[in-house]
Amino acid sequence: MCFNSLNTVASLIAIDPDKAENMLVDLSSLFRVVLKDQDAQVDLVAEIELGRRYLNIEQERLGDRLKLQWQLPEVIPTIQVPQLLLQPLLENAIYHGIQPLIDGGSIVISLSLQEQKEAKQVRWLFTIENDKPELAVESHGHQISLPNIAMRLEAIFNDKAGLSIEQTANQYRVIIELPEYNKQTS
Repeated sequence: MCFNSLNTVASLIAIDPDKAENMLVDLSSLFRVVLKDQDAQVDLVAEIELGRRYLNIEQERLGDRLKLQWQLPEVIPTIQVPQLLLQPLLENAIYHGIQPLIDGGSIVISLSLQEQKEAKQVRWLFTIENDKPELAVESHGHQISLPNIAMRLEAIFNDKAGLSIEQTANQYRVIIELPEYNKQTS
């Protein structure tokens, strides 16, 4: 992420200094979080904002090849989540999904409430869905993002949260289940 983003900023300095400045502000926000305590918890709204900043950078880099769609409720629930929960998932969606596609693709980020009346539970489903090439792209990473995120969710929420993956030939979807703590019972 860093070197591609910095190269994009460098190329924009001469032609669009305002965009370059905005990208540097977004990058500094990301660096600030990365350099903090990795075990920290943050409000979900702050984590979503960090994800937006990361995607702003990638939008500048990929241009029209990246189509984004946010489907969020008007009021984001007050839930503490592990810091850097979303950014690695968004980075994977870009790197393994959108970037290898010649024409680019779409990422849909959604948050929806799911009530399970029989279990008397309320869960929030945070979903990141992206287009991907039919043939797998060789990964140069360590493939630890998903297990790491699952372990961090388990450490905070025990069995009340989870991470699952669904995929088809052209789509990849990560679903994070989060408990709703602020729901008042009658």
